[in-house]
Amino acid sequence: MSVPARRLARRGVPSRLRPSAVPRLAPLYVGAVQLGAYAAARLPERRRTELLRAHSTNVVNLRAGRWWTLATSAALVERPLPLPYAAALLTVLGTAEARWGARRAAGVFAAGHAGASLLVYAGLRGRVRGHPPDASARAVDVGASYRDSCRKPRRSRRG
Repeated sequence: MSVPARRLARRGVPSRLRPSAVPRLAPLYVGAVQLGAYAAARLPERRRTELLRAHSTNVVNLRAGRWWTLATSAALVERPLPLPYAAALLTVLGTAEARWGARRAAGVFAAGHAGASLLVYAGLRGRVRGHPPDASARAVDVGASYRDSCRKPRRSRRG
């Protein structure tokens, strides 16, 4: 039992409200994201793109008032997570869950995901003013794909 959980136990806080020593929600979430990505990868390319685009927090979806995509985009990714990334995500979420409890950790994760998505949306919406919208307005994934494109080394133009 963790130190905060022991303190709460001494104060008479019911066990269902105390943080858990063994995270349960984090492995379920990471596993569901991975399984969902593998299942989506088995779909025909067009259907997979439609599915991911419908659940993306891109400018078109959020401008149309599809705010539920803030929740669904956290569970659907373009491709399965690389093993080191999945392990790091599991470690961070599991640690947060063990220290703060499942509800609080899920709340922090949801607020962080929604906040980051809305910041990206604000930046893209400011950039995408014309009609028809550019490719980023209807993008399948406006979060991780931008992160990945920023990490790719650029070729030098000098020959």
